[in-house]
Parts: sequence; structure tokens; C-alpha cells
Amino acid sequence: MIFFSEGRTSESTAKFFCIGRDIEYRELTLERNAENVWELVSDSRTQPELLGGRIVILLSELMRDRTEFIGTPTELSAQIDPAGSEGITPKKVSRLILQSVAALSKIGISAVVRRSNGKRLIELHRAESDDALGTQAVDPIAPADVSGGENAPCFGT
Repeated sequence: MIFFSEGRTSESTAKFFCIGRDIEYRELTLERNAENVWELVSDSRTQPELLGGRIVILLSELMRDRTEFIGTPTELSAQIDPAGSEGITPKKVSRLILQSVAALSKIGISAVVRRSNGKRLIELHRAESDDALGTQAVDPIAPADVSGGENAPCFGT
């Protein structure tokens, strides 16, 4: 299934979202050139970091009301993307988390992906859990904060 999202008619950019059971989730950004022809600007397959920020936002939202999550990739993907609209499958969720460990750490979430009794487990812990007393509470972040710019959350010592 392919979704096409174009802004106002005056905008020259559009985004394709490729979602399906037999294909890996993919986002394509296109831009209309001077000759009114669409050109590829970005592709999440060749630039996987484009999808990385979304997992940080979803995990931030999940961890807002809890101090930890321990479960399988299937359980986690069902909680953060129950409808499958984000394209975060159990197969991809571990990889996306491992690619985003630094960004998660900046917002006070530690992540570990490991095996236990032959099953993959994902452990997420919020900063104010017992092992990190004295740190500030973690608030859900806005997409702009994922980049770590001047508005990025800051944690004192």
C-alpha cells in the first residue's frame, strides 16, 4: 500500500509512505523542479536515519507514564504502533532502537536489546527509576527536539 501526502497546491514537496505486509516500511520525499517534474530528495532505505527520530518520539510517549518496559519486540511494536501505520514491525523495532540509543539517552531513556532463554528482549528504563535517583523527570519530546539542537532536553548532574 502506498500513501501519497502532498501539502498545499503551492508547495513543491510531497511524501510517499510505502506500507505493506510483504515490503519494508519506506518513506520517499519528492520535490517538484522548475520543469514541473518530480525528483527524489530523500529515501529512508538509503538514509535510515530519517526514520530514527520517529522511534524516539514513540518511545518517549510510551515511557511518559512508566519507569520501565521489558518485553519482546512483538510486544513493544504492538504498544507503540498497534495499527501498524508507522511501519514499526517487530523485526525492525530492535534495530531502530539500537540506532537511536544516543538520542534516547539524551531524553533520559536507557535501552538494552538482549537475548534471554532464546527470546529477544527489549528493556527500556526511564531516568528517574531507582538506579538513577536525582535526575529530572522525562517529558515526551517534540519531533524538533530529536536533533539535539538548542531546545534539546538537558539533564543536570
